[in-house]
Amino acid sequence: MNRSPLIFNNLTKDGYGCYLKFTFNTFGIIDSVTYLGKLNVSYNSLISLVGLHETYLNELFARYELNMVEDIPEFLSENWAIAIYHDNFSKLVIKMKTIIQDDDIESIINNILNNNLTLSRENLKLILKGVSDSTLKKIELELINFLQENKNHLPFYYLP
Repeated sequence: MNRSPLIFNNLTKDGYGCYLKFTFNTFGIIDSVTYLGKLNVSYNSLISLVGLHETYLNELFARYELNMVEDIPEFLSENWAIAIYHDNFSKLVIKMKTIIQDDDIESIINNILNNNLTLSRENLKLILKGVSDSTLKKIELELINFLQENKNHLPFYYLP
């Protein structure tokens, strides 16, 4: 069963503001993004969010539910988000998926599927405690490599 969509709507009668809707599949992957408004947004950037897991968006959905984010388009235009709109970000996602498939996360995913578990944020945090240190280190190194390779376009990120 798919989770409820996230809807942000601050449209006014005079046409200002926007309507933004995210739909998800069972696993928290963004299935679609709907936008209506006069704000100057990059449609390519919005489209690039489709297929990403919600966790790539810096806990946007949890923060929005807790009223910590008042304006989603503004939040998605902050400096932290530049990386997810970068042309090479999809390559990083593929590398991350390869690590996941190659290592112990695949068994965790199979456990979830075989037992029909729901992937709430709370369950996901509990499930990920079983990920080995070596897998976490590989993910960290891929992320650092991505930032180093693209530091001319991503100057806001700290590199160790």
